[in-house]
Amino acid sequence: MTDPVHDPKIHTIYLGRQVYQASYEQMRDDAEIREAVDLVEQAVKANQLRYYVPPCQAARDFLNDPKSDVKMMVAPNGVGKTCLALIDVILDCIPNDPEWELFKVEGITPRVWMGPKKVAICTYKMQLHKRHIWPEIQKWIPHDQLGQYKPTQAGESIGRGHKEPSWDRDPHIRLNCGTRIYFMAYEQDQDVFESFACDLFLWDEQGVEAKFDGADERVRRRSGRHVF
Repeated sequence: MTDPVHDPKIHTIYLGRQVYQASYEQMRDDAEIREAVDLVEQAVKANQLRYYVPPCQAARDFLNDPKSDVKMMVAPNGVGKTCLALIDVILDCIPNDPEWELFKVEGITPRVWMGPKKVAICTYKMQLHKRHIWPEIQKWIPHDQLGQYKPTQAGESIGRGHKEPSWDRDPHIRLNCGTRIYFMAYEQDQDVFESFACDLFLWDEQGVEAKFDGADERVRRRSGRHVF
């Protein structure tokens, strides 16, 4: 018997713990069903953060600790560490709506909005930002905050109302709430880390101790925090 969730003839949409399904035949033959499916899909794409389901209790505990000045998620490859760390940082970056399912259903405590933040996200090479981190940011930051940085849809081009970070010079984005997110890489020189002050520093994968020490001097001055 075919699992209805994975039936290739059925279109499935996940809204957190809710699952919406319609067969491709129904969508083809019934305009109202097709329109309803489109509306649900657009709602999810516009704000996937509100429907995020933490994969385990450790993930919930991680997200429910916004005060530790250094915290780390340690786990094997491919279990969602970078995604979880990004969501933790994003919750501090934007106003939280207590009505989101992430808070009402999943037991995560909304963050108190303290105004725009200055955030650094660092990984091995800048190329990894373009290939991996940036698509995840576009996925999890609500589109009303991304503005022109929201991902393109089918048939759209970047040149029509869409922007990319300036990867070749000072790559960063500014959200509509005023938060600025800067993209950094361990391949950059030490002085880059010692001269950059921010409220939040996300270290993807295994950071470099000397560069952490340099960045930490600046983060401490702003009573900021690090997420690994």
